[in-house]
Amino acid sequence: MFLSKIFACYPISALLKRFTQVVLLSCVGYLNATSVYAQALTTLVDFDVANGFIPFGNLIQGSDGNFYGTTSSGGTSTACASGCGTVFKVTSSGVLTTLVNFSGTNGKNPYAGVIQGTDGNIYGTTFGGGTSNLGTVFKLTPNGTLTTLINFNRANGSSPLAGLVEGNDGLLYGSTGYGGTSTACSSGCGTLFSLTPKGVLKTLVTFNYANGYYPAAALMQGSDGLLYGSTGYGGNSTVCPSGCGTLFKLTPKGSLSTLVHFNKTNGQFPRAGLSQGTDGHMYGTTYSGGNAEFGTVFKITSTGTLTTLVNFNKVNGGYPFASLIQTKDGNYYSTTYTGGSSTGCGIDLVGSPYGCGTIFRLTASGVLTTLVNFDKTHGSSPNGLVQGTDGNFYGTTYLGGVATACYGGCGTIFKFLAEPKVTDFSPKSGPAGTVVVIRGEFLSEALAVRFNGVKATKFSVDSPTQITAVVPAGATTGVVRVITPAGRDKDNVDFTVIPD
Repeated sequence: MFLSKIFACYPISALLKRFTQVVLLSCVGYLNATSVYAQALTTLVDFDVANGFIPFGNLIQGSDGNFYGTTSSGGTSTACASGCGTVFKVTSSGVLTTLVNFSGTNGKNPYAGVIQGTDGNIYGTTFGGGTSNLGTVFKLTPNGTLTTLINFNRANGSSPLAGLVEGNDGLLYGSTGYGGTSTACSSGCGTLFSLTPKGVLKTLVTFNYANGYYPAAALMQGSDGLLYGSTGYGGNSTVCPSGCGTLFKLTPKGSLSTLVHFNKTNGQFPRAGLSQGTDGHMYGTTYSGGNAEFGTVFKITSTGTLTTLVNFNKVNGGYPFASLIQTKDGNYYSTTYTGGSSTGCGIDLVGSPYGCGTIFRLTASGVLTTLVNFDKTHGSSPNGLVQGTDGNFYGTTYLGGVATACYGGCGTIFKFLAEPKVTDFSPKSGPAGTVVVIRGEFLSEALAVRFNGVKATKFSVDSPTQITAVVPAGATTGVVRVITPAGRDKDNVDFTVIPD
């Protein structure tokens, strides 16, 4: 069962063991290794149970510039064996503030991240707790006041694993992993719902196994106004014991169309939400399946034509658990839950190391580059990325870190700086002393600017996408380089130095 070995080590709801049949890690074999990009990866927070334990969802950046997220366990409540979980905010420099300590009554075990509504409030879900212990939807004001909007009761759904999305109609849309009125699944096959910010819920879909079972990822609203999502199980494939999962589209009024029935070869168990690229296609991952059964990255059209872009093979990552995000350079970035070159995060049943997970970059055509191999000290099993307004990537790891309160670490919050990229500069020529405006991506942490190898003594970082530099004395015609802790730009366009 999914993470059965890990959950044997870490107290957590037994229902989470049903995520998939893959055994990821054993509780032995933890060592330390070195990340090839350690200089670009910074640990901002090491969770220690008191301030949270096992962050399971990814982060968002709020309108105030802070980042917001949840931990599925931990916190100060004694109503749950390892704490009932928290909602927190963290600054880009790593100052953490706990906003909510769940207590069971008001929810417990938030396994998804949160969103910020257009009204400025934070919205999210808890897997358990509430009046029926079947989960809740909550609202959190900026000053920390928590309101339970929905107590799930099985008939209207139960056990939401996914977060919410706000539609362009102002409604919140979400899913529950179980519950609903269908009898095709023993605990219900799950639901899709809409919700007003004041807490009026409408069930849009009750899954019936044939059209899917166990939606575990947040919905996405496409540019066409439709909602797109996935179910982890169900569908018409008989290759997987509980079905291999589906992709679907949904009208805001509740009309469901199945786009893809996964069949293991093209992927199995889509656990992450979809994202829409600038090309109009949607991109996503399957947690398992594919050629090597370590998961896939795919793109899909709105009519259901699916193309597999990546088959993970453990070396290049394994079991992708998070959505992809697209940056201005057109590339996609995300994480894999395990895999990579690290040998420090457990072994499989035949004694082979699984790896601690990766951060990767993917072109729209499917060329994958591993940027980070996690090493347990910096965290293990990352949950996805968000790009901050400073250009850096921020995320959480499910396990790892240096805290000794948990065997294998309690999880972390990290910051990652991608390699800088210069896309343009102006003017293209001039003598020493010329002021040059350099434009590109991931420039916020610039340590130096060089003109054909000669270091500029005067430069300023104007924004994550712009630097102003003065051509230094002694510079000659050649490439302009920006150097950051992540490396240097690979641009090869020359700046022409004109003699005085």
